[in-house]
Amino acid sequence: MVQVDEKERIRNAYYLQERSIREIARCMRHSRRTVRKAIADASPPVYMRTKPRSCPVIDPVRQIIDNWIEEDANRPRKQRHTAHRIYERLCDEHGFVGSEPTVRRYVRSFKKRSVEQYVPLCFEPGEDAQADFGEARVVLDGEERTVHLFCLQLGYSHRRFVMALPFEKQEALLEAHARAFDFLGGVPRRISYDNLTTATHRAIRGDKRREVDSFVAFRSHYLFASHFCNPSEAHEKGQVENLVGYSRRNWLVPVPRFRDFEELNAYLVAKCLADDGRVIFGMRRSIGEMFEEESNALLPLPVRRYECFRLHPVRANKMGIVRFESNSYSVPGEFSRADLFLKAYFDRVQICDVSRVIASHRRLCGRELESLKPEHYLGALRMKPGSVEYARPIKQSEFAPVYFRLLARLKEVMPESAARKGLVRVLELTAAYPEELVAEAIELALIYGSCDADAVKNLLIQTTGESAVVGEANVPERVADVQVDVRDVRVFDQLLCGVGL
Repeated sequence: MVQVDEKERIRNAYYLQERSIREIARCMRHSRRTVRKAIADASPPVYMRTKPRSCPVIDPVRQIIDNWIEEDANRPRKQRHTAHRIYERLCDEHGFVGSEPTVRRYVRSFKKRSVEQYVPLCFEPGEDAQADFGEARVVLDGEERTVHLFCLQLGYSHRRFVMALPFEKQEALLEAHARAFDFLGGVPRRISYDNLTTATHRAIRGDKRREVDSFVAFRSHYLFASHFCNPSEAHEKGQVENLVGYSRRNWLVPVPRFRDFEELNAYLVAKCLADDGRVIFGMRRSIGEMFEEESNALLPLPVRRYECFRLHPVRANKMGIVRFESNSYSVPGEFSRADLFLKAYFDRVQICDVSRVIASHRRLCGRELESLKPEHYLGALRMKPGSVEYARPIKQSEFAPVYFRLLARLKEVMPESAARKGLVRVLELTAAYPEELVAEAIELALIYGSCDADAVKNLLIQTTGESAVVGEANVPERVADVQVDVRDVRVFDQLLCGVGL
C-alpha cells in the first residue's frame, strides 16, 4: 500500500515536474494503476477489508453464542450469561477447544453490534416532566438513616424539585407531587415514570398500565396525564435519572445533619432555587430564565389542594389503642372498642370517627413502636390515680422526667394518694394546652416552689397571654348590697417607691 509520503512524490512528479504516468511508474516502481490512484486522491490510505476475516476457532460455535445472548434478553438481569459462563458451557456441551479470551473478544464484539440507538428528545413549554425516586444517607436528629428523594424535572426549562421522604409509599408519592406543583406554581401536562408499584397494579410491555384508583383520582384532580416507561428502560426518562445522582452528589456530600425532615426539605428547596441560575450545556439561557417562559404554559393549580392520605378502617382495643403497620396509636378513652378510620399521611396519622378527628399523632417509622398520649387516658387516671406512676403513656412521654419530678415534690408536702391525684390534675391541662407548654409551666412551678394544678395553670395563662376567666361567686344575701370601690393596683407600686398618694 502506497503511504502518504510516497503519494506526495508521485503527485509532485506529475503536477509540478509534468512527468507522464508511464515514466513515474517506471522510475518509482509502481503500477500505472497505483500512480493514477495517488494522482486522484492525496488523502492518507485506509485499509478496507473486502471480506470478513475467517475465525476457524469461533466460527463453528458463533450461532450458539448468538442464540444464548439473544435469549438472555427475556431473562432476569442478574441471571444472564457472562463471557466466562459461555466459555464453560461451550467446553462442557460442545467440546470447544479455543481459549477463554477468544470467547470474551467475540462476546464483546457482539454486544457492540447490538447496542440500541437512542433518539434525542425535546419538549415544548409545560408539555412534559419526569419523576423518580432515589436514596441518600443523612443524619436526622443525631441518627444516620436512609431517606428517599423524590425528584421531578420539567422537560423544557429543566427546573428541578427535590423532596426527602421517610418512605416511598403512596401517600408520600402524592404529597411529593402536590408540593412539587405548589413549588412550580402549576402542573405539567404529562409526567413520565418508571413502573411505580404505588401507582400501578402491574407492569406490561409498552406504556399501558392499570393504575391504582387513588393515583387516578389524584391525576384527575390536577388534570395531568401519566406516561410509564418500558420495563428496564430507565434511559427513557434520563433527565430525572441524572437529577437523582446530581442532587445526591452535589447537595448531600458530605453526609449532612438536620433536626428533622422539615429542615432537610427546606434546605433542598433552597438548593433547587439556587440552581435556577445555572446554564445547562446546550442551552443559551439559565434554568430560571427558561422557567419564566414555561411557567405561563403550565396548567393552573386547582382551587383546593388534594388531601394526600390513605384511609384504613381500624378498631380500638380495650386500652384505647389502634394498630397500623405494626405500630400502636392511642385514642381517647371513650372510643375504646370502637370502629374508627385512620388517615395515613406521609408525616402523621389522624384517627377519626364518622364525623371528626379524635386523635392525631406523628407517624412512626419502624416496627412495634407506640405513640400513647397522656391526655387520652385522663378519665382512667382520675378513677385509678394509683396507676399514674406506672402508666405507659406517662412513662413513654418525652416529658416524663418533668412529670415525675413534680410528683416527687408533691409527695414531700402531702400524702402519696393526694400527690398522685395532684399530678393527674396537672396532666388534665394537656387536654387544653400543648404538652410542651404544660411541661415548661411545671418547670417554672418547681422553681417557684408552688406545684399545684392552679399554679401551673396560672403560669400557662401568663405564658400564652390569655386573660384569666373569673367565674361568678355565690355571694351571701347579707352582703349582696355592699358596694366596694375598685382601686387601681398600680398605687401599690407608688407605695413601694415611697411616693405619697
